[in-house]
Amino acid sequence: MERKEKSLFAALRNLGVDIDGTLSRFVDNTEYYEKFLRRYPTDGLMDPILKAFENKETETLLNVLHKMKGTSVNLGINNISDQCKDIASVIRSGEGIDVAPLIDKLKADYDEICDTIAKN
Repeated sequence: MERKEKSLFAALRNLGVDIDGTLSRFVDNTEYYEKFLRRYPTDGLMDPILKAFENKETETLLNVLHKMKGTSVNLGINNISDQCKDIASVIRSGEGIDVAPLIDKLKADYDEICDTIAKN
């Protein structure tokens, strides 16, 4: 078990996940932190983001982005959290900026995190 944790944490560290800062919030309980990390790929938030974007459901999109931002920041996955925040800011600005490339990047980075969790 210990070897698996180290592998997972090292792999996520390489993707910029704040393992050490987040572990301090988990009172250095690596098993508990890992338990929540392993749930992250099954949180079911990416599909609703894509669907809301595709259907131009702005309020739903903003709500789901907010949920993903919170979940991600709590697990130290700050890159995903920051992207959610940035996308929401662009949408709220009302400047008509195309967020499709931002959504695509979010999905790619989210998938990379989830694949890393699944493989380690």
